[in-house]
Amino acid sequence: MPDHIDLLTDISTTSILAGITGTFAVSVLIDLLLSRKVATIDLVTSLKAVE
Repeated sequence: MPDHIDLLTDISTTSILAGITGTFAVSVLIDLLLSRKVATIDLVTSLKAVE
Protein backbone atom coordinates (compact mmCIF):
# COMPACT_ATOMS: atom_id res chain seq x y z
CA MET A 1 0.00 0.00 0.00
CA PRO A 2 1.37 3.40 -0.87
CA ASP A 3 1.64 5.93 1.91
CA HIS A 4 0.13 8.70 -0.15
CA ILE A 5 -2.19 9.03 -3.11
CA ASP A 6 -1.97 11.84 -5.63
CA LEU A 7 -5.31 12.88 -7.09
CA LEU A 8 -5.02 15.05 -10.14
CA THR A 9 -7.88 17.46 -10.60
CA ASP A 10 -8.67 18.75 -14.04
CA ILE A 11 -11.93 20.66 -14.14
CA SER A 12 -12.73 22.10 -17.53
CA THR A 13 -14.43 25.40 -18.15
CA THR A 14 -17.33 23.52 -19.72
CA SER A 15 -17.92 21.60 -16.50
CA ILE A 16 -17.92 24.79 -14.45
CA LEU A 17 -20.34 26.52 -16.82
CA ALA A 18 -22.62 23.45 -16.86
CA GLY A 19 -22.70 23.45 -13.06
CA ILE A 20 -23.47 27.16 -12.86
CA THR A 21 -26.15 26.91 -15.56
CA GLY A 22 -27.76 23.87 -13.94
CA THR A 23 -27.83 25.52 -10.53
CA PHE A 24 -29.36 28.68 -11.95
CA ALA A 25 -32.00 26.72 -13.91
CA VAL A 26 -33.08 24.73 -10.84
CA SER A 27 -33.20 27.93 -8.79
CA VAL A 28 -35.45 29.66 -11.34
CA LEU A 29 -37.71 26.60 -11.61
CA ILE A 30 -38.17 26.40 -7.83
CA ASP A 31 -38.78 30.16 -7.68
CA LEU A 32 -41.53 29.90 -10.30
CA LEU A 33 -43.20 26.96 -8.56
CA LEU A 34 -43.10 28.57 -5.12
CA SER A 35 -44.22 32.01 -6.28
CA ARG A 36 -47.33 30.46 -7.81
CA LYS A 37 -48.03 28.60 -4.56
CA VAL A 38 -47.39 31.62 -2.31
CA ALA A 39 -49.66 33.84 -4.42
CA THR A 40 -52.64 31.62 -3.53
CA ILE A 41 -52.19 31.98 0.24
CA ASP A 42 -54.72 34.25 1.96
CA LEU A 43 -52.60 36.11 4.50
CA VAL A 44 -55.47 37.26 6.73
CA THR A 45 -56.80 33.73 7.13
CA SER A 46 -53.30 32.43 7.75
CA LEU A 47 -52.72 34.94 10.56
CA LYS A 48 -56.11 34.22 12.14
CA ALA A 49 -55.30 30.52 12.26
CA VAL A 50 -52.30 31.22 14.53
CA GLU A 51 -54.38 33.00 17.16
